[in-house]
Amino acid sequence: GQDDCDKREHHHPARVEPQASSLGLVAHELAHQWWGDLVTTRDWSHAWLNEGFATYFGTLYRRHRFGREEFQYQMLKEARDYFKEDREKYRRPIVQDFYTDPFDLFDKHLYPKGAWTLHMLRGVVGEDLFWKAIQRYVKRHREGNVTTEDLRKVFEEVTGRALVWFFEEWYHRGGHPEFRLEQEYDPDTRMLRLRVEQIQTEDDLTPIFRMPVRVDFHVNSGVRSFNVKLSKADQEFQFPLADPPRMTRFDAGQWILKTLEFDRSLDELHYQLANDPDVIGRSWAAEQLGKRKGEARAASVLIDSLETEPFWGVRKEIAKALGGHRGEDSRTALIAAIGDLDTRVRSEALIGLGNFTDDDRALEAIRAAFQSESNDYVRAAAVKAYALTGAADAYLFVKRAASQESHREVIAKAACDGMAELGDPRAVPVLEEAARYGSPMRRREAAIKALGKLARGDQKKEVVEYLLDLLDDPEFFPRREAIRALGEAGGQDSLPALRDAARNEFDSRLRLAARRSMARIGDAGSGAKELKTLQDRIQQLEAETESLRELLEAGSEPDAAASAGS
Repeated sequence: GQDDCDKREHHHPARVEPQASSLGLVAHELAHQWWGDLVTTRDWSHAWLNEGFATYFGTLYRRHRFGREEFQYQMLKEARDYFKEDREKYRRPIVQDFYTDPFDLFDKHLYPKGAWTLHMLRGVVGEDLFWKAIQRYVKRHREGNVTTEDLRKVFEEVTGRALVWFFEEWYHRGGHPEFRLEQEYDPDTRMLRLRVEQIQTEDDLTPIFRMPVRVDFHVNSGVRSFNVKLSKADQEFQFPLADPPRMTRFDAGQWILKTLEFDRSLDELHYQLANDPDVIGRSWAAEQLGKRKGEARAASVLIDSLETEPFWGVRKEIAKALGGHRGEDSRTALIAAIGDLDTRVRSEALIGLGNFTDDDRALEAIRAAFQSESNDYVRAAAVKAYALTGAADAYLFVKRAASQESHREVIAKAACDGMAELGDPRAVPVLEEAARYGSPMRRREAAIKALGKLARGDQKKEVVEYLLDLLDDPEFFPRREAIRALGEAGGQDSLPALRDAARNEFDSRLRLAARRSMARIGDAGSGAKELKTLQDRIQQLEAETESLRELLEAGSEPDAAASAGS
């Protein structure tokens, strides 16, 4: 309950709140009393029923405690975590029964994407039926073991709807819809044509997604709402509107895990940033304005919005976008934002100032913030920003910061990252000293990570040898970071030691890190066989279930008609 979270969230010095709040951790672990303890997944392939549920219910507690905007912003951060993994590492189904170690599955697909699928299911079936189904699910299976199919059956019983299509595309397939929109208004017919494309590459893993979507048009007379159902790669819809819309909100309410390409004018983006009731929509508008580099009007809109936006999360997004506009007015606005009441906005403003190279006023503001700030996380942002400027004294600045004590070593970590950013070879002995056994744990990890990025040129052999020695380190996290750093450093000479770690390390997380580093270096045997086996298994299962899927989906596929509402 709320009292439990109130008592347990303040485990940190007041000066580092809210960045160091334990609220999210406490809410997540309390949620496991139901999702993971009272109801437990039957095997690891369905582990999202533990972790996706706990992630979503932790975020729902945030909504209960702080409101809808905090909830939406947290969901945006969850989506970004998943998108990063999907884009930079791999794509997989949430339910995957082939793995080397169970910990291989505990990733951003399991936690944030799992949470988003519950949110989407809530959007598809509606608020009342969602909670009725959740209650029946936990009552029926309490003190038992469950699979994803158990959840589907309960939802179908409660809603009276076939949901095979939803569970198939979101749990047994991979990826997410990547939408590209085009719209055109005809003043003669007073009709708006909206073209919706799904531009993700369709293959055996990634489908064309079928989802209901609400589209809101803000016109002079008010808001016109329509519901459409997507089922194809390219669809067109027409909507009767008395006026051309000032804002089009595709997926109004933000119920779908998606990316969105939608070319909007500066006026439309300005209106959306000021008026969209969804935090995710306003954040998207800020991001689009940030991409209009060199356009003075775009920067002006961001500057004005930074002063008027009431929610800290969107101000943070605006500051981030403004960092891409390097004019004098943008710099002045970011310097002013260093005085924002919210420390998270102040941090982002400092990072934005890091884009202003050879700018004495920006450098002075960053230095002053580092000296005057009491919040360790804002000071760490100042260190990162100063390194980003590449100033003549940047290396000395971050080197001095590396020895400062702070909460969870955030300042030292920022300094290590800054040394890696600068690429100065003088940093190697400093980082090696910080990485030695006996230094604070998180400082060691950051130093080891930075060494992996600095392992090039004449110093590569020395750094790699140092990292190889750390594979025998007695502490778990520095050893894992050394394995990862060897993958970053590259070099075939590291492969024998990494193969040994992949076979013999006691912890599956270390074995997984070793396999990934081997793959990064280019060891053909590290993951190719596992991938081929997984692909073969998926094809076999698809062949076995194709006829059953066709029968079930025949009565459950959403149609593509648009229905008008008020």
